Amino acid sequence: MKLDVVYTWVDGSNINYIDSWNSYAKVKKDRNPERYRDTFSLLKYSMRSLERYFPFVRKVYLVTARPQIPHWLLSSHPDLEIIHHDQIISSEYLPTFNSNVIESYLHNIPGISQHFLYLNDDNLFGAPTSIERFYEAPIYIRYITPYLVRIYLGDCMMDIMILLDLASLNTIQYL
Repeated sequence: MKLDVVYTWVDGSNINYIDSWNSYAKVKKDRNPERYRDTFSLLKYSMRSLERYFPFVRKVYLVTARPQIPHWLLSSHPDLEIIHHDQIISSEYLPTFNSNVIESYLHNIPGISQHFLYLNDDNLFGAPTSIERFYEAPIYIRYITPYLVRIYLGDCMMDIMILLDLASLNTIQYL
């Protein structure tokens, strides 16, 4: 069994992207360059770790703002497809700089499998990982405080500190 993997990414150093982003930003915190920086090219290393430690991938989809593609990426690879925001999100909601909006449209990716793994560029596989870890391991979510969620995935446990916004609350209710 294989599944699809989806990454979202933008080049926060692209001057056209910065200009567009600044033209829509309403408050100073929206102009924080740390939101989109990628000093360490983490997407590259995340994809390398995926290839090395998770051989159950049918196709990798990279969702990004048009016309961005990482300069180092072999975009002609047969198991990779570049998807631009305007291919999956209605024009009335574009441009968007909000990851919650982008994530809510991932199901519109043409040809994507019913079950897919969504990764951020800072998610790395550090050891061989079986597909059963995602399908057969029981998942439990426990709320510790309004800002701390404990997730149990099989024999692993993660505590995640979160600052909840309305979109996060809505998502958590469906989990």
